Amino acid sequence: VLPAVYKLSGGAFNGETGLGRTDILVTKHSNAGVKLWARTYGGANWDTATGITVNSEYNRIYITGYTESDNFEGISSNPGMPILLVLDATTGARLFAKSFLT
Repeated sequence: VLPAVYKLSGGAFNGETGLGRTDILVTKHSNAGVKLWARTYGGANWDTATGITVNSEYNRIYITGYTESDNFEGISSNPGMPILLVLDATTGARLFAKSFLT
């Protein structure tokens, strides 16, 4: 597992279109380097990932970052708020999204 964080801005990456000004892009690749899936996450404004990790069973992906959107992944948030995303590592489906007051 090689965690990495990418920002998607203006346009698309392999068919994944950004939702706002910048979004969080997560991709999963096989051991042979074949892309298994790619997903974008975000709201209408700037959304930035600052960290990514997986659990010991490799079935959950945890992403931290910040949002400038008031609708990050469909949840109410304020600009500049820290966020947490939990994804299913098999499909990239969002399991949980939370914004936190600072």
